[in-house]
Amino acid sequence: VSNYTADQTRALASFLSVPLSSQQPEFSPLFLDPLTNGLIDQAIEMDLAVLAWSPLGGGRIAQPGSAREEAVAAALDAVAQRFGVGRTAATYSWIMAHPARVIPIVGTQNAARIAELVDAFRIRWSRQDWYDVLVAARGERLP
Repeated sequence: VSNYTADQTRALASFLSVPLSSQQPEFSPLFLDPLTNGLIDQAIEMDLAVLAWSPLGGGRIAQPGSAREEAVAAALDAVAQRFGVGRTAATYSWIMAHPARVIPIVGTQNAARIAELVDAFRIRWSRQDWYDVLVAARGERLP
């Protein structure tokens, strides 16, 4: 399913004779709703693959235009520099580091950006580094 709420996903699943296999929400460090609206929790519960669309925030990760976007880019860059990769690879890696095993959908037609994808697997996220990106994205620490 794509762009379904958790309730819509559960309702549909109750009528199917075969299990759902995936959900496809928008998800990036600039769009965190699936972390708080139950979608990622449901994916773990139902063993659904999460295919994240717009993982680079519609290009705003590469070219930030607001203070929040700049803060997210800086947090990603701190990790990217340590591992010798670019911000795009760090972003994909941050998404994939979530325990739900989120898979970013790469929609670029830019050959250089596609070649850079392999670098996402070079990063090993500490909990603190992952949390630092989340804090930058939320604009506040978790309670």
